[in-house]
Amino acid sequence: MQSKLLGTCLIAAILFAAPAWAVTNTFDGGDDGTGTAWHTATNWSEGDVPDATEDVVIAVDCVLETDPGFANSITVNSGRTLTINAVTLELDGDNNMTDHNVLGSIRLSASGSELKFIARDHRISGGAIEGQHNNARIIDDGSSRKVTLNSGATLSGAMQVRVDFVNSGTVEADRTSTGSNTLSFTNSATVTGSGPFKATANTAVIEFAPNVTATGLTGDFEVRNGGAIEVRTDVATAGTLSDFSASGSDKPEIRVFNGSSITFNN
Repeated sequence: MQSKLLGTCLIAAILFAAPAWAVTNTFDGGDDGTGTAWHTATNWSEGDVPDATEDVVIAVDCVLETDPGFANSITVNSGRTLTINAVTLELDGDNNMTDHNVLGSIRLSASGSELKFIARDHRISGGAIEGQHNNARIIDDGSSRKVTLNSGATLSGAMQVRVDFVNSGTVEADRTSTGSNTLSFTNSATVTGSGPFKATANTAVIEFAPNVTATGLTGDFEVRNGGAIEVRTDVATAGTLSDFSASGSDKPEIRVFNGSSITFNN
């Protein structure tokens, strides 16, 4: 009897000690696949709107608006778009480095659209994070964690990047359909990485704001077709100014403000 009891207790201890794996909740648009609203429970495979413990997969185009959204991690399938419209999507993560496979795109479509990373380092692989407003933001919870853009991924458009950021992909400012035109690194962020920085459309600006640390870059810079790099801190790269070309009357610019500098390896 004693042996049987000990065995039962051991099995129970193993079961309770086992890690709790996050549930995968897929946005599939409901029974007919045409639903687009994040906050409609029937649009989700689990029959409820995800919380911060669930791994989210976006299998059809989805719009998050009206109220904030939460997830442990996010995957956006190829060819699909998650649009965040003037609210916050909070990504909590479950280990020291949480991966988000954005094979399609996440679109920050308006002022107040936020992608918020919580309490861990995060890594974005695959497709594109697209900002469409100067006041769209990538933020953290104040814990100074870093966000890494992997090779093959793109951060583009207009937005504020207010987190420590590693560019191993491509950062490209271009003029958006809303007329917003500035992709700004700000909020005392540290910016590093080997990926290129490109300002490639008329009036499109990549800004390095005051108090940003950007002296450990190794990627190239491209400024063309009326684009501009705006420097309000010290910026240095082991890469080159690989393209500085005009398109007709659209002249590229590098704007360096008082007390600031930018250094290329040309």
